[in-house]
Amino acid sequence: MRSSNTVKSIKKLSGALVGIPPRHINFQFPDSMPKYFYAGNATATTFFAMLSGFFPPGERYFMESVRHFRGQVQDESLRAAISGFMGQEAIHGREHDRLNQILAEYGYDMQSPDRFVKIGLAILEKLPPSTRLAATTFMEHFTALLAEQLLEDENFVRQADPEMIKIWQWHALEELEHKSVAYDVYELIGNSRTERVAAALASMVVLLPMLGITWSWMLVK
Repeated sequence: MRSSNTVKSIKKLSGALVGIPPRHINFQFPDSMPKYFYAGNATATTFFAMLSGFFPPGERYFMESVRHFRGQVQDESLRAAISGFMGQEAIHGREHDRLNQILAEYGYDMQSPDRFVKIGLAILEKLPPSTRLAATTFMEHFTALLAEQLLEDENFVRQADPEMIKIWQWHALEELEHKSVAYDVYELIGNSRTERVAAALASMVVLLPMLGITWSWMLVK
């Protein structure tokens, strides 16, 4: 039987206490920031601008896919991890919305990635809730792999604008912190390898062409 102090400590679990602290960071982007903030290269920089445009709708999709099953989670540590995940993803969306406004002022067509990703996500939203969660686990795994590369590749860091790289490294760090949350929830509701494969294929069929089309369109614009 748990003591009252133990019960109180469990009730106080938060995202921060399980290693997923939502950090309320307000990034400041100087007026002197170069338009081509990655290696002075327009093509590569446009790719990062496109990703930033994808992030706010994508983060909301991830959050909703996990939120759908939050009521089934009884484990207090996992509930705290979900809260941390939600907090981090919400702040990611907020800060990338701000960055996207600045990129639009620099002349980037930021309406296109927002429009295209919403079309792709609308297709994925037609999947059953458990398949949407499986798709989220796949995409979260993919973003975690990118995050590791971004944090560990010293050559990449050297070529990026020193102010702009801060938001990407912060985002990458938090992606690694919460990378297992969606999978842990999916494991709880009944992990199906067949469904995971189907969700991964659906995600790639929908999102990979969308990435290529959006990037090309932004470069043309």
